[in-house]
Amino acid sequence: MLRGGRGLSAGVCALAAVLVLALGYAALSWWSEGGRALPPVGYLATLPLLLVAALVLAGAWSVRRTVRGRRASGPHDGLRGFRVLVLCQAAALTGAVVAGWSVAHALVGRAALALQGLGSDAAAALAVAACGILLVVAGLVGQSWCRLDEDPPGPSEASA
Repeated sequence: MLRGGRGLSAGVCALAAVLVLALGYAALSWWSEGGRALPPVGYLATLPLLLVAALVLAGAWSVRRTVRGRRASGPHDGLRGFRVLVLCQAAALTGAVVAGWSVAHALVGRAALALQGLGSDAAAALAVAACGILLVVAGLVGQSWCRLDEDPPGPSEASA
């Protein structure tokens, strides 16, 4: 539940993804040029990312309903809203890191992608990168749903 602050921006997420992409590409290139195989990536890695994106959006939607007054407020709704907000921001940053690493993996393994097609680890890495981007979007949308449009009057303003 943001008040006056901008929160996490898409630019910060993009910067994190680019930094991880550059560092990951350098590390994975060094690793593979040493004659070692790249770490395996499977399509199954997309499922947890999609599940977390769905859970983040579900939690943020609940906060959005509370903020808009469509749900009875309890004593802990502010704390719950803050926790969901932090979860949304963490999900967005995690998605950026996953996307950057996966794109680096796909770039280093692009020869296998050309030879093996969708069965290669590079193709699976691209699918994981797409799910990472989806997690970034889910986190940023969820963060926007936790925004308070108006500040309630403070103790000094209420008595005036």
